Amino acid sequence: MQKRRFYRLEEFTTTTSPTKGDLLNAVDKGKLTYCALVDAKAVGSLLGQSKPISSTLGQLFDYKGVVKLSQKQSQAFNLQESAEVKTFLVLEPEKVSNARRHDAEFPKARVRLFDKVRAHEPISGKPFWAYAKMGEQAVMGDDFKDQAKDFNATGSFDLFKAFDAFRSVEQELVPMAISINQKQLMVDSNGIDSLFVKNDTVEKETQAPKQADKALRSINRYPLNDILDRLLDVHPNALSDQLWVLLSDEVKSNSDERVFDVGFAIDDIDDEERVIYHVRRLTSHAPETTSYDSFKNIVSRRKKRRAVTSS
Repeated sequence: MQKRRFYRLEEFTTTTSPTKGDLLNAVDKGKLTYCALVDAKAVGSLLGQSKPISSTLGQLFDYKGVVKLSQKQSQAFNLQESAEVKTFLVLEPEKVSNARRHDAEFPKARVRLFDKVRAHEPISGKPFWAYAKMGEQAVMGDDFKDQAKDFNATGSFDLFKAFDAFRSVEQELVPMAISINQKQLMVDSNGIDSLFVKNDTVEKETQAPKQADKALRSINRYPLNDILDRLLDVHPNALSDQLWVLLSDEVKSNSDERVFDVGFAIDDIDDEERVIYHVRRLTSHAPETTSYDSFKNIVSRRKKRRAVTSS
């Protein structure tokens, strides 16, 4: 295959390396997530990149490019032809177009589902989370709610006021889902490289100094390597302490899904003691804890490895 970052899932067959079956199995086990090529309108940017759920809405925009899906969304595609997707990670922010305020698209829609709206904040130049589509839905206005409260309190209502209340329908800005089918699915070669050993990668590593080669082999012992690869896919220039904060935020969010630690290999992170606690179900070769100093060393090694494989 020609070397590029994103491949269509349908490009993989029983004879490619890795095979399509290898990829499906990796997704089922939570070691890999799919990407998708989308052409979406009125996408809503979410401010706060470390988590897929945010209460702060940024600008709306159009986007024709590749997005990263969650583990749950990816696994759904192994069982069905299409799926409804409500949030995704925008991987190619340079392909964002027509950024605009929400009230330019929906001038009459009220914004009540979000704690904050920062309509003037520009779209991020780095990968960021977004709602797949923003739209509006009809909701009963305050007049109707007031009439409902009066009826509950007194058991009666004013017919004319009730009629006016029924006409006080308002529009509310809401996130909506878009449908993605299997033909849109893509695979990120960065994720493939972190899971499958390729001949060209092995050849490049054997050309490196013996000490560096030993370091590269030694860091393939436990899932923190894959987690850091996913973090570096999104934040390639982030420092160790920034990556620590992003990972800590995800682990402590108590979400049913994790974007970076997709297999829930981390049980907890103690920011005061600067220790990562791993789930005990890991292999006997894996440590139960990782100190911050070890974390920094692993980050450095992963960055060196990525530099070797991309050269």
